[in-house]
Amino acid sequence: MSLWFHVISGATHISFDPQTVNNRLALSDDLKTVTVTNKNIQYEKSERRFTTSQVLCLESFSSQCCYWEISTKDSHGWGVGAATADMARDGKLGRNNLSWCVEWSKDRLCAWHNNQDICVAIPRPLTIGVLLDLQEQKLTFYSISADSQILIHVYNLQRQGPIFPAVWLYGLTVGNSLTIRDIQRINMSHQ
Repeated sequence: MSLWFHVISGATHISFDPQTVNNRLALSDDLKTVTVTNKNIQYEKSERRFTTSQVLCLESFSSQCCYWEISTKDSHGWGVGAATADMARDGKLGRNNLSWCVEWSKDRLCAWHNNQDICVAIPRPLTIGVLLDLQEQKLTFYSISADSQILIHVYNLQRQGPIFPAVWLYGLTVGNSLTIRDIQRINMSHQ
């Protein structure tokens, strides 16, 4: 079975969690887009809310294989990844042992985990694909375009409980946004 058949069959519908989104980030009504705003939004109080410009998704995964995509075309600095529920709310994705991400910042793409980065020399991705395979204990990041899937990095995971998709927006440039993509559009010819 090819990788992309595996990815398509693991396609996962996710949405951003209003209880974890930072107050400077606005969520779309369908919870699929997060956008930097120029004011603090008065969300309901939550112990789970990030103090940094990040948000987790509502869905978490404990045992299956899942795949999701995030469109990064409308942001000049971002991180796309995953985290456990225990990640500190003042922490940043990839800067601790409870989260992993790929990050576009200062014209560089780097993979981050436990405050260690590995930079990759590829052009700025406009879509990031994330394959979380908890059977194999792997978290894999891809740069996705209409005609290619470029491997960015693979992390070997240690069992740490449920894992949530997560994103952050670099700085607070008003209007920068990240969007969860509808992955039903993947072309089956990649099988």
